[in-house]
Amino acid sequence: MFPLIPWHASVKIVNNVGPLWAVFKPFSLLSHPNKPGSCSQAIILAPYQAKEEAYVVGDKKLYLLNRLDGPTSGVLLLCHSLTMAKAIRQLFKQHKVQKTYQAIVKGVLPTTPLFWQDYLRVEKSKTHVRSYRSFKNEGLICKTKVQCLEVFHRSQGNLSLVQLQPLTGRTHQLRVQCALHHHPILGDKTYGDFNWNRNQKTKRLFLHAESIAFDLPEMRFFAEYPSGFKALFDL
Repeated sequence: MFPLIPWHASVKIVNNVGPLWAVFKPFSLLSHPNKPGSCSQAIILAPYQAKEEAYVVGDKKLYLLNRLDGPTSGVLLLCHSLTMAKAIRQLFKQHKVQKTYQAIVKGVLPTTPLFWQDYLRVEKSKTHVRSYRSFKNEGLICKTKVQCLEVFHRSQGNLSLVQLQPLTGRTHQLRVQCALHHHPILGDKTYGDFNWNRNQKTKRLFLHAESIAFDLPEMRFFAEYPSGFKALFDL
């Protein structure tokens, strides 16, 4: 039997199928500790092995299968079977995992589906990671399907609720692409419209990983935040 998992108090269990866990990570909580002293800010209050991307719970390991930036809320997958963890990680590498996000962005998007393709370069330092637009022969290709779900007309400026399906998995891909296409995500303190964010009087990033879906032999797993994005952000 797997030991009792010391989840952070703000983590919610979405589903548990055998050794596979789907949990809801609120914004501001870390997917895993990223520096000494940050364990209390992570989803599990236990040591983390970065090399194996696994939490150590008792004498067992709980493998983290996907990650979300601290400001992003949404679904995380973890698994305490190494065999299953390797299989699912392979699906991620083969782009056979469907990830669906929702975001609230600046402005009004067309109701017809959009397809964004950009090239990004990533710069890393000791303190941060940033992505920037690049030329085709210098950067990594980024592809995202975009669908406008609803428009909110407000005195502070129009907003759109959009569904984002990344077909590639680049660093900060959705945040950068929204900004590049002139619809920055509300509350984005890195790539967003800073003056506009102040006018909206919000302190969080309005990006939510709604669901993850994939196929394994005789297994289908799907998880989403049950209340929905609009209810979550009280719009």
